[in-house]
Amino acid sequence: MFSCKGGIGKTTVAAHLAGAYALQGYDVLLVDLDPDRNLRKLFIKDQTSDDETASLYLPAHRKGFIGSTITVLKAEEWDERQYPDVKIVICDCSPVLSENPSRFIRRFDHCLIPTTLSPLGIAKNGDVITRSFRHIRSINHAAALHTLINCYIDDGAFAKRNRLLLSALETHIRDYQKEDSNCQLIDPKDARIRRNDNLLYWGYRIVDGSMPRLAFNEVLGRSVPRTDVLQLAEYLEIKTSIRDMHKPLASEPSAAAA
Repeated sequence: MFSCKGGIGKTTVAAHLAGAYALQGYDVLLVDLDPDRNLRKLFIKDQTSDDETASLYLPAHRKGFIGSTITVLKAEEWDERQYPDVKIVICDCSPVLSENPSRFIRRFDHCLIPTTLSPLGIAKNGDVITRSFRHIRSINHAAALHTLINCYIDDGAFAKRNRLLLSALETHIRDYQKEDSNCQLIDPKDARIRRNDNLLYWGYRIVDGSMPRLAFNEVLGRSVPRTDVLQLAEYLEIKTSIRDMHKPLASEPSAAAA
């Protein structure tokens, strides 16, 4: 998970995508590459502890699935030989490329680049996306690059505006595809993360001291964040080789869904 722009929900999406795979029975590793360690802070009980294991167990959300565990590691804690059965590794990157260890970026099979549909900044956002593509490509020449719309307003009143903003973003990406065809914009009809108050305030537990959890709590019997990240996980499994990409043990990490 990378973007050269901060504040677009990268950490939130990374954590909840990991949750989607955990709900499906995968043991998932989240590797916190950002020096701020925000991801780790969201998964530990004691904010002053450097030794506490950052992890979260998610019970199955429906019949036919088993629950699983998300474990958060610092970059220096990763040793692939200790996790031979883990098939999904998600890296939450710093927006500053040089702060991310290149040994991780070189192993990315996929890179998700979240963005928002901002009416005032769509031209700038398009440039942010293509610069993010180029940053990853400067180290990794093979990873599939996916742009994901975050904080999507799924409301008929915004349909026309969404179409215009998506069209502008698509133009930026099509221009970049002339030099790199292995990148794409994920159509919001296939997968997107909708704007949701539960996601917006997910990190509030750092302030109020509540227990670590994901924003999967149900309102009127449904959870929009859970639905959206499960749809994203399904999209990645169908459209990519994510089911088959567990690699043999090596000295460097296998960042399956970075």
